[in-house]
Amino acid sequence: MKRILSIVIGLMLALPSFADGLQYLGHCKSLYNSGRYEEAKQGFTLCKVYDDIDDAEMDVWIAKCESAITAKKNRAAAAARKAETERQAAFEESQKLRKERNLIYVSTNARTLSADYPNMQSAIKGNLRPYHFAKTEEDARWGIYVTANAREQINPEVNTGLKDAHFVYADGILQIIDLLSGEICFEQDYSPKFASTNLDISVKRAYKDLIDAISTDILKTITQ
Repeated sequence: MKRILSIVIGLMLALPSFADGLQYLGHCKSLYNSGRYEEAKQGFTLCKVYDDIDDAEMDVWIAKCESAITAKKNRAAAAARKAETERQAAFEESQKLRKERNLIYVSTNARTLSADYPNMQSAIKGNLRPYHFAKTEEDARWGIYVTANAREQINPEVNTGLKDAHFVYADGILQIIDLLSGEICFEQDYSPKFASTNLDISVKRAYKDLIDAISTDILKTITQ
């Protein structure tokens, strides 16, 4: 008899009490009412271990949670689709506007012997009138990218016959990109040269020939 009594007491201690079950059930309902459906579903599933809590009732609550979870996912998916549609529409409108405005973005990195050559960008823009220019790539239709450097040839007399002449090459690379599609429309390298007894004049004339050649190719490309 004592052995049977000990077993019964042990089972009673091992199982949650009915009061604990009701308290936890109330907590799960609060989770559901606050929109925390995933947590509530797990809680209602755990409620099935409590005595005197109807499993069928828990199944109803679990089904309600699953329905609410599905509805929440559907709303999120619909909101995401709407946002994507709006984003795409805004992008297409932006692309249309960029194409209509036909703005040019010009980026130059020019050196002359051992110093920067700051006049190249303004000189190229001057040759591209009446086109208008954008301050950023995001606003432009065309991207114009130029890298250039002037170098002096040693012993120029061999080529020029001019004593004390400064024989200068203006090396440059031009790349033209359609910024709407990302396509490289044109790419070319140049090396015009000029010689005179004045180094500064040689540099300026070589660069002028480079800028004129680049400007001509730009106009041919963007007016096609």
